[in-house]
Amino acid sequence: MQEARSFAKHVKSVRRDLAAWSKMTESGLATVRRTMEAALPRAFVDATGSDGGGSGVAPSSAEELRVGQNVEADALPQAVSEMRARFELEVLGPLDRWLETYRAIKRRNRAVESLRLDLDRKRRAALQLSNRYCAAHAKDPSACQGSLDRTMTEMDKMNRLIPRFAAAEAEVYQALLALITDSVQLRAVTCAAFDIARGVFEASHSAFDEVLPLKAPHVPAEAAPVDLSRGAAQTVAHLQASLSTRVPQPKPLISTSSTLTPSSSRAVSRAPSVAGSPPRSPTPVMSGQAIGAAA
Repeated sequence: MQEARSFAKHVKSVRRDLAAWSKMTESGLATVRRTMEAALPRAFVDATGSDGGGSGVAPSSAEELRVGQNVEADALPQAVSEMRARFELEVLGPLDRWLETYRAIKRRNRAVESLRLDLDRKRRAALQLSNRYCAAHAKDPSACQGSLDRTMTEMDKMNRLIPRFAAAEAEVYQALLALITDSVQLRAVTCAAFDIARGVFEASHSAFDEVLPLKAPHVPAEAAPVDLSRGAAQTVAHLQASLSTRVPQPKPLISTSSTLTPSSSRAVSRAPSVAGSPPRSPTPVMSGQAIGAAA
């Protein structure tokens, strides 16, 4: 039973990993199908007209190509369904039946172990009563009838339990022999798993037609960059017009129509001279009437 327990650990590990591998294969083929049905990226060109009209950019070709050209994408889920059915029938089913048989044998073996412990208790009790009877019979043979009856009762229980234990033990033994015989099938089951994997991948590969040529996406002969100069010029003009309406114009510091006041003349006279040159005399300031008389 100990070796069967060790072998059952291998069966559980194989069953768990093969089931996970099957689910991973199904998920991978589903991903491949979605990818094959996806559209290829297209090249976009400048569709703006010379007058500034148009939609900006547009695809260079209206035709939309798929990634999976010449691929029967519908054949992939069919291969997955066939793999799932065969995997359940030829791989997971036999492994589950073997594990269920092993669990049933474990339950029966626990019952046999319980019978064995009960039989040992009955045997020890019958032995103790037999020893007491022998001791009582040696002292007084006429006063040991009660001890003899109890001894015979316990031995009768033990004798009835012995065939039950033997039958249960033989049943577990025969079940273990059948389980050992079925254990050889683990190799065949594992081989069947790889055979199913080969079939599903061959079916998936046959969905790809490698004879017909692939159609490449339309790409312009020369990569013409989008002309952004018109848009940039319009943006600059718009910003200038917006600033001119919002920001006030700066006022001149000195008005050309006003005359200088004496304070301003004094400010001019106090202007420092350049180093190394004689100080300049203040320039006389004439009023408007003086300018007119001089003229």
